[in-house]
Amino acid sequence: MKNEAISLLLMLLPIGSVVRAKDIFDGMQESRTEAPLLVEREPHEDLDLEEEGPQTCVHDVYPKDPIKLDDASFGLNQQVQKAMKEIPAAPPVPNLTDISSQLANVFQLPRFSEMGAELKSMVQQYRAIVELYVKQWMAVLNKRRTEAVTKMKAGVQKQNKKIWDFFSQQLDEYKDLCLPDSNKCLQSIQKNLESYDLRVQKNMAACNRFAQRQLDQHAEWVENERKLLERPFLKVEGCFEKGHVQSGVASCVGNMISNVVKAATDGMKRFSNTMGKVSDSLSDRMGKFQECVVNRKKLLDGGQKRIADKALDCLRKQKQPDDADGAALFDADDGF
Repeated sequence: MKNEAISLLLMLLPIGSVVRAKDIFDGMQESRTEAPLLVEREPHEDLDLEEEGPQTCVHDVYPKDPIKLDDASFGLNQQVQKAMKEIPAAPPVPNLTDISSQLANVFQLPRFSEMGAELKSMVQQYRAIVELYVKQWMAVLNKRRTEAVTKMKAGVQKQNKKIWDFFSQQLDEYKDLCLPDSNKCLQSIQKNLESYDLRVQKNMAACNRFAQRQLDQHAEWVENERKLLERPFLKVEGCFEKGHVQSGVASCVGNMISNVVKAATDGMKRFSNTMGKVSDSLSDRMGKFQECVVNRKKLLDGGQKRIADKALDCLRKQKQPDDADGAALFDADDGF
């Protein structure tokens, strides 16, 4: 009876209305290829990330080159293209016999205009010899000055490295610790290190002024000697500029030329001796600059030690969040 009822029911149902049973594993394979569902964060987690913001690591706040040299003040004005490596030898200058012979030939010229032109050419030749000698010496002095300034800069960098190494060693335990820029401890460390930089620069300014004054005096010394060597030629050139008639020019130059050449010869010897002293003094003067930097840096050693000690205490407190970032360990100004 029961079977007959079921058969009758199946006959009465429309075709296609029989629904296949749902397999509980259907679609599982497809779901494996779909993107995973996002895991919701707790509200406070997003808030913490936003509050942190950009970070700075402890090793990034160490002082970088607090001692500075003014490149503009210590720039080197190269007066010649190539600096000579050795002291130049004095050039040969005509002796009085040669000069007398030249003058005799000049005065035999038929026209005063020719005499004047030839005499002017003689003076220019002698002057060119002296000017070349001066340029050679300037090349030597520029080379020495370059070496002195380079040595100065190396000394400054050595002191800067000592400062950087000091803080690096003192804060080595926390060098890789990175804190939010808003962290009070980090801000206090940065502020005190910036103050230290300014104090170093202010303290070293006297050394810079000393070095610049020495270089200026050195340049003035050289220029004065150059002018002394130039003076005899300026006198003889006056013969060509005073509107003398040609006979007057010949007489003026003829009377002065021997004295000019002798003065130039003696002047080059004096110039050579003086430039040797100038060259030696430059190294001595720049050595005093090194002493100035070292001594003034020592005056600040106690201050940098106090900054490092307070920074260490402050950074240790970062492991104790109840201490309000440890910033209270720093004064408003370290006052070293």
